[in-house]
Amino acid sequence: MDAQSRLRFYCQRLDEFHARLLRLFPTGLNVYVSRVSELETAVERSFRHYLQGARQRLDKRSAQLDAYSPLAVLQRGYAIVTKADHVVVRGPDQVSPGEILGVRVARGEFKARKEPTDGI
Repeated sequence: MDAQSRLRFYCQRLDEFHARLLRLFPTGLNVYVSRVSELETAVERSFRHYLQGARQRLDKRSAQLDAYSPLAVLQRGYAIVTKADHVVVRGPDQVSPGEILGVRVARGEFKARKEPTDGI
C-alpha cells in the first residue's frame, strides 16, 4: 500500500471514529469536558483546604514541642546540671562535696564544683 492509499485509509478510519463518537455522545463532549473541569476545580479546592488544615495542625504541634523543649526551659532561666558521666543531677544528694559538675544554660555551658555544706 502506497503512502496516499494509507493516508486515505486512515482518514476514512478517523471519519468512522468521529461518527461513532457523535452517536455515543450526541450532545458532544463539551458537557463532559465541562463537568471534568468542575470536578478538577473542586478537587483542587478540597486539597488546598486539607493542606491548610494540615499546616495549622503542624504549626500547633510544633509550638507544643517548642514549649516543652529543654532549650525553651533554659531560655526561661533554668539550667541543666550533669555529673562527669553526663547523668542529670535531680537532687543535691546525688552530688558529693568537691565533685565537678557541668552546667548548661541558655547561652552556653560551664563547670561548677559542689562546695561542702555545714549542715545547710
